[in-house]
Amino acid sequence: MEGANNYRDTKVISADYAVGNLLFRALFTRYGISRLRLVKPLLSSSRRFGMQNRVCVVINQHGECPEEIRSHVVDVACFLEMLFNGIQPDIIPCIDLSELSENRKRVLTKTAEIPFGETRTYSWVAEESGLASGYRVVGRFLKENPVPLIIPCHRVIKADGKVGGYCFGESFKKNLIEVEKEANNDQNARRILIARWSTL
Repeated sequence: MEGANNYRDTKVISADYAVGNLLFRALFTRYGISRLRLVKPLLSSSRRFGMQNRVCVVINQHGECPEEIRSHVVDVACFLEMLFNGIQPDIIPCIDLSELSENRKRVLTKTAEIPFGETRTYSWVAEESGLASGYRVVGRFLKENPVPLIIPCHRVIKADGKVGGYCFGESFKKNLIEVEKEANNDQNARRILIARWSTL
């Protein structure tokens, strides 16, 4: 997950992912995805995910995209399409966290271990990451998570059960948690999505 030792020596390519009325932009290095942000927000806070959400991807690159980066782009597309259709992703994209401090890496790595459809508290992540400074630091690190959705900081909630803040908004976070708990683990649907992206 940590990726390169020298980020500045690495070629960076961006790609856009459209899912319904959402538009995400991602940055990739040869080691994996390094950034993911929401470019076009939800038009309505009541929108629910699922129900045939198709992902369209455009690689923003003049000329040929290196194959090692192209494979990362495709993995993220397949991951997002599963996630937004309520299917537990079984493809885990490679992630480049080489720009981050060791403390941030530990918090994000521990967050990435939270199982699909489950949640943990900020205090739990702090304890498991060995941070004596506690849940407030975890909250700050997760707020600055460079690859939300891929590293599922939406699965980290407050001790009182409230969802807490999220870089894409609390309604978005609540929807993600609900969709994962009601996940469709239909193996045929999973095979169709994997087959769709494996041909690219």
